[in-house]
Amino acid sequence: MADQFKGKVGIVTGGASGIGHALCEALSRRGACVIVADINTEGAQRVASAITTAGGRGRMAYLDVAKNIDVRKLLDDIASSPWGAIW
Repeated sequence: MADQFKGKVGIVTGGASGIGHALCEALSRRGACVIVADINTEGAQRVASAITTAGGRGRMAYLDVAKNIDVRKLLDDIASSPWGAIW
């Protein structure tokens, strides 16, 4: 089960705290590359840094889910970037 999400990208909205934070950690433990997306950039960066420190792959992204353009931009950026550019 540890490799169930290996090589996959998990985008977690509201990832800076609460259930979102817990989901980021769980996905990372299972091998996912986690995008910690939140309007709280400081909190999201803390979560992404903790994932990286623990040996996982985490990246913070500013995201306001109330703005469709922000959601589209994040998805387009992830979809069009080679792994090396993302990480």
